Amino acid sequence: MNTVSHSTNSAAGILLVFSLAACNQSSPSPKYKYLSHGQTQIRMDEASGRTDRLTNNGWVPISFDSPSVDVPKEQLKRISTTITPGDIFDRIAGPLCYTVDNESNYVLKEIFVSLPVRKSKQTSSSGSKITDDVPLLLPLSSQTGGFAPVGNRFAMCYDRKGDFSPWDPQLAEVISAQGWRQQ
Repeated sequence: MNTVSHSTNSAAGILLVFSLAACNQSSPSPKYKYLSHGQTQIRMDEASGRTDRLTNNGWVPISFDSPSVDVPKEQLKRISTTITPGDIFDRIAGPLCYTVDNESNYVLKEIFVSLPVRKSKQTSSSGSKITDDVPLLLPLSSQTGGFAPVGNRFAMCYDRKGDFSPWDPQLAEVISAQGWRQQ
């Protein structure tokens, strides 16, 4: 009986070793190649086709080998925007910027927000009358390079060239996005 028990334990041990090896092969950790040039540090993950740049806020994705895709609607609910505070001149002459909280499963390349018409103003600053309540759709993208990583805050802007007085930038709502699913 001892030989049967011993061979059963050996078989169970071998099976455990093979299952652990299979688990390790099914979820490999990223293997990065690191590069630097002056103050710029970059890492590349060839398996996922992703390249990141080191910033003061950690590693930020800057390139992917595959094209971006539409972020699914259920993931859009996990992306929020807050207008970036600035002085009055910044808000008039500068780009319209938002802090993006990305709790989706996607690295974001670009998002589109909808700005509703202000309820308090029915004329633009040029004096023209607003005839309907059509929201303004704006694409937001990074002004500093890189994309909005998963689980982080990231600044994204619209480089405006026009009159935004009829719309309310404080109430921006994310309506679509482009990006890459986090591996």
